[in-house]
Formats: sequence, C-alpha cells, structure tokens
Amino acid sequence: MIFVLKASLFRITNNAISVGAAEDSLIEKRELIIEIENEIESLIDLHLKTPIPPDVFNRKLSEVNDPLIVSKNELKKMEDSFIKGHVAKE
Repeated sequence: MIFVLKASLFRITNNAISVGAAEDSLIEKRELIIEIENEIESLIDLHLKTPIPPDVFNRKLSEVNDPLIVSKNELKKMEDSFIKGHVAKE
C-alpha cells in the first residue's frame, strides 16, 4: 500500500513539474511576443515623430515583424500541445 502511495505521489509530483515547466515556457514565449510588439510600437512612434524613408521603415519593420509572426505561431503550437497534454491527462 505504501509503495502504491509513493508511486502515485511521485507521478503526481512529476506531472506538476512537467506542467510547471510547460507553463514557464508559455510565459517566456508570451513575454518575448510582448517585447517584439513593443519594438514595433517604438519603431512606428519613431517614424511618426521623425519620418523615415519608406524603404528603410519597411525593412526595419519586416526585421521585427517576421520574428513576431514566427513567435506567435510557435506560441499557438505550444498552447495547443499543452492543452492536448492536459486534456489527455484528465
């Protein structure tokens, strides 16, 4: 009986650690997205205050926007995976 209880406690602890690590990864990805969005906002603000030639602005915007798109897609996949894993455990 004690062995079964210890095994169950061990499994619950490992599941909690796994969920915690996954949640930490999601939080980190969301923070990265917010950081990139802030960079875009700053670039737009700069462009409004001091107009930048359109080709330069578009290049800089693309340099920031492309990683944003990639990060949002990665976050979506991570969230879907986390939800599937969570539902499967229930």
